[in-house]
Amino acid sequence: PMINKRFDELKHSGSLPSPSGVGMQILQLTQGEDFSTDDVGQIIQSDPALTGKILKIANSAQKASVEPATTVAEATMRCGVSVVRNVALGFSLVSANRSGGCVGFDYDVFWSRSLARGLAAQALADLLGNAVPAEAFICGLLSDVGSLALANVHPDRYSQILSQTRGGTQDQLLRLEAESFGIHHAEVTAAMLDEWGLPESFGEAIMGVVEQEAGRSQRGSESDRLSLVLRVAERICQVCVCDPETEHKVWSSHYEALEAVREELHVDPVEFQEFCEGILDVWKEWGAALGVPTNNSASFTSIGIVPRDDDEEEPATPEEPAARRPSPTGPPARRTA
Repeated sequence: PMINKRFDELKHSGSLPSPSGVGMQILQLTQGEDFSTDDVGQIIQSDPALTGKILKIANSAQKASVEPATTVAEATMRCGVSVVRNVALGFSLVSANRSGGCVGFDYDVFWSRSLARGLAAQALADLLGNAVPAEAFICGLLSDVGSLALANVHPDRYSQILSQTRGGTQDQLLRLEAESFGIHHAEVTAAMLDEWGLPESFGEAIMGVVEQEAGRSQRGSESDRLSLVLRVAERICQVCVCDPETEHKVWSSHYEALEAVREELHVDPVEFQEFCEGILDVWKEWGAALGVPTNNSASFTSIGIVPRDDDEEEPATPEEPAARRPSPTGPPARRTA
């Protein structure tokens, strides 16, 4: 098919992003079931920087009374192989692709969003029980990597496309990409994940998000369940990376999107708010460990919008929390207990 041909052209450019040697080795090793924590540790120890990241994340999750882990083997035992794999893959991709020649592409924001989406997907998979959390993390982290690929391979043209579609819809971006390159970023992502040997359901789930946004129905398959996780994770990630200074109508749209998915998931408002705040906290911890900026100072509590009695009362912004009445997403102030 034409998509395969277009992807081959991108691949032959030599500019497609990929995990570093260590990240790819970890990914390939953990695809099967015949491996041990020692196998994982030996690969990681060949990369001193990655070893440091693994230890930092393992120790940040421990109570102060617990002796810090000093070896990769200890860290892997404490965190679990899936967490270690995720850190290795994430760090190897981030460290190799922190900058590039596409002027209109914000590499820091891209990785900040990707990390937030991956962590949200992992938490949602755990909450809903409809996907393996570690797999959901990887799928969420990588679900937009096709954008990075297009920025790397076609820096000038892609910068123009991003400028043309800024403030527009995802559909507009996909359409302009397809017109320019014969392939859009979701298709590039699916092809790249297949190339790396990741489960077929990952690419199907990513394409499923695009298809559902276009109005096609879901069928309840494994990839459709993962699509649901990705779609909700994207809503949560948008709030994580949104500038607190953003005008109130943007916060309103974020609130409405979150309310819609909360109702779809049948989750209690207060529980959902606390769930999202938990993701925000973990995102900041991982961001510090991986060197990914997480500068957002807003919270999910602060985007709660006061129900309006008339059209003239404006929704609360992050700087003006809803204080007079409880917000629809839960209590107006975050608990400190």
